[in-house]
Amino acid sequence: MRFTGATWFAVALLLLPLLCAASPGLPADVAESHWAATAVRRATGAGILHPDADHRFHGDRTATRAEAVIALAALARRLDAGSWVVAPSLAASTDGPAVVAGKRWSTMAVSRFTLASVLVRMADYFANGHPRPAAGSTDLGKSVVVPGAPKISATMKGPAGDALRYLASHRLIWPGSPLLTADASPLRGAALSRALHDLTAGLDNRLTELGQNPDGSTKDSSFHKPKPR
Repeated sequence: MRFTGATWFAVALLLLPLLCAASPGLPADVAESHWAATAVRRATGAGILHPDADHRFHGDRTATRAEAVIALAALARRLDAGSWVVAPSLAASTDGPAVVAGKRWSTMAVSRFTLASVLVRMADYFANGHPRPAAGSTDLGKSVVVPGAPKISATMKGPAGDALRYLASHRLIWPGSPLLTADASPLRGAALSRALHDLTAGLDNRLTELGQNPDGSTKDSSFHKPKPR
């Protein structure tokens, strides 16, 4: 068969996405040299975040609350099960990531690049710093200080609703969290920070043996009570 110039041009167009693809493990629109490349590779490889339908990551796009809830639930499952592939914790910058330089984090719209970076870094901090419970541990997840499960609206359906119900049932999202409304609204820094607080405290509860005081009370309950003088 003889190929014409037009045929070769068509073949080249078909191969172009492969020729231009990023390094293995990265979506095609994330360069190896990008500041968040490692975080994106790890987050997508672990199923915490996913490329869009066009197989691109679109990291500069603002993440939604729904995306954040789905990602947090997926990450929580891995940390709870001990299946997060941990890497050495990165030192925290004294002046904060360059991505938030000159911006107010609490009201800042969180991009997908930033979300990937924050989740991966937090996961490494937690996995490196929190011991796994010993075999036969009792009273796991029994803290009376961690709030009970918040009410999830019946309107929360689909993957975001499922993720919310998982987080709520495991006390990994608390009453009053902005992410209890897991919709298409933009994710803000304050909402992400609050969610990470709830998640890490909830995981600490699930992975820590509560123990009892000699009088039968729980250690976390008595710790928060004023000591008699």
